[in-house]
Amino acid sequence: TPYNVVVSKDGTENFNTIVGAILTDLDHDVKPFFKKGTYHEYIIRVDKNKSNIFMIGEGKKTMIITGNRSFLDDDQTYDTTVVGVLGNGVITQDLTFRNNVGSIKRQTVALRVEADLVSFYEC
Repeated sequence: TPYNVVVSKDGTENFNTIVGAILTDLDHDVKPFFKKGTYHEYIIRVDKNKSNIFMIGEGKKTMIITGNRSFLDDDQTYDTTVVGVLGNGVITQDLTFRNNVGSIKRQTVALRVEADLVSFYEC
């Protein structure tokens, strides 16, 4: 898949945040490639108007999208989501979704999907 957006934490590519890549002016067929790193971001929301997005990382052990919100921090469980997918046709590959809050803070969500035709490979 040819990438049309590259995300790198060090700022050497098109974007240094995942949110920036997802919010690009393209509503369809965004194909971001994520360089290695741990990205701490909230809430990465793939809206309904965004479809056919291919999110591809450099490996599920080295490309991590993470956050640490929890139910006990006065957030609703829904709001603890690190990545929320509402757009149809989203495909992810070779990356990890993680909420780092730990079991002591109870309810958390790493990935919330409210869309159709969503696929996850090696995630």
